[in-house]
Amino acid sequence: LIVLPIPLLAQNISISGEIKSKTYLQPIAGAKILSENKKLLATTNAEGKFTFSATVGDKLIVISDGYLNKILLVKENIN
Repeated sequence: LIVLPIPLLAQNISISGEIKSKTYLQPIAGAKILSENKKLLATTNAEGKFTFSATVGDKLIVISDGYLNKILLVKENIN
Protein backbone atom coordinates (compact mmCIF):
# COMPACT_ATOMS: atom_id res chain seq x y z
CA LEU A 1 0.00 0.00 0.00
CA ILE A 2 1.52 3.32 -1.09
CA VAL A 3 -0.02 6.59 0.05
CA LEU A 4 0.94 9.73 -1.82
CA PRO A 5 -0.43 12.73 0.13
CA ILE A 6 -0.01 16.23 -1.23
CA PRO A 7 -0.51 18.59 1.75
CA LEU A 8 -0.69 22.37 1.44
CA LEU A 9 0.94 24.81 3.86
CA ALA A 10 -1.23 25.78 6.86
CA GLN A 11 -2.00 24.62 10.38
CA ASN A 12 -5.40 23.20 9.32
CA ILE A 13 -4.60 21.87 5.89
CA SER A 14 -6.31 20.35 2.89
CA ILE A 15 -4.80 17.00 1.98
CA SER A 16 -5.28 15.38 -1.39
CA GLY A 17 -3.54 12.54 -3.14
CA GLU A 18 -3.98 8.98 -4.24
CA ILE A 19 -3.56 5.51 -2.83
CA LYS A 20 -1.92 2.84 -4.97
CA SER A 21 -0.83 -0.75 -4.43
CA LYS A 22 2.85 -1.00 -3.57
CA THR A 23 3.49 -3.95 -5.88
CA TYR A 24 1.67 -2.95 -9.08
CA LEU A 25 1.13 0.79 -8.50
CA GLN A 26 -2.55 0.34 -9.35
CA PRO A 27 -5.11 2.75 -7.79
CA ILE A 28 -7.00 1.35 -4.80
CA ALA A 29 -10.67 2.34 -4.97
CA GLY A 30 -12.70 2.33 -1.75
CA ALA A 31 -9.77 2.69 0.67
CA LYS A 32 -10.85 4.49 3.84
CA ILE A 33 -8.89 7.23 5.60
CA LEU A 34 -9.77 7.51 9.27
CA SER A 35 -8.74 9.85 12.06
CA GLU A 36 -7.06 8.37 15.13
CA ASN A 37 -10.45 8.29 16.89
CA LYS A 38 -11.87 6.26 13.93
CA LYS A 39 -13.84 9.12 12.33
CA LEU A 40 -14.10 8.62 8.55
CA LEU A 41 -12.34 11.49 6.77
CA ALA A 42 -12.41 10.23 3.17
CA THR A 43 -12.91 7.25 0.88
CA THR A 44 -10.88 6.95 -2.31
CA ASN A 45 -12.71 7.16 -5.64
CA ALA A 46 -12.34 4.75 -8.58
CA GLU A 47 -8.93 6.31 -9.42
CA GLY A 48 -7.71 5.93 -5.82
CA LYS A 49 -7.88 9.71 -5.23
CA PHE A 50 -9.01 11.52 -2.08
CA THR A 51 -9.30 14.99 -0.51
CA PHE A 52 -9.99 15.99 3.11
CA SER A 53 -8.95 18.49 5.80
CA ALA A 54 -6.81 17.72 8.84
CA THR A 55 -4.59 19.45 11.37
CA VAL A 56 -0.82 19.20 11.53
CA GLY A 57 0.00 16.49 14.08
CA ASP A 58 -3.12 14.38 13.41
CA LYS A 59 -2.60 10.63 13.06
CA LEU A 60 -4.39 9.01 10.15
CA ILE A 61 -5.20 5.37 9.51
CA VAL A 62 -5.56 4.09 5.93
CA ILE A 63 -7.47 0.82 5.58
CA SER A 64 -8.48 -1.28 2.60
CA ASP A 65 -9.57 -4.91 2.32
CA GLY A 66 -6.68 -7.17 1.34
CA TYR A 67 -3.97 -4.68 2.41
CA LEU A 68 -2.13 -3.94 5.63
CA ASN A 69 -3.31 -0.83 7.48
CA LYS A 70 -1.03 2.20 7.26
CA ILE A 71 -0.67 4.85 10.00
CA LEU A 72 0.48 8.31 8.93
CA LEU A 73 1.25 11.56 10.74
CA VAL A 74 0.10 14.85 9.16
CA LYS A 75 3.11 17.16 8.78
CA GLU A 76 3.62 20.58 7.28
CA ASN A 77 4.92 20.60 3.73
CA ILE A 78 8.29 22.36 3.95
CA ASN A 79 10.07 22.81 0.63
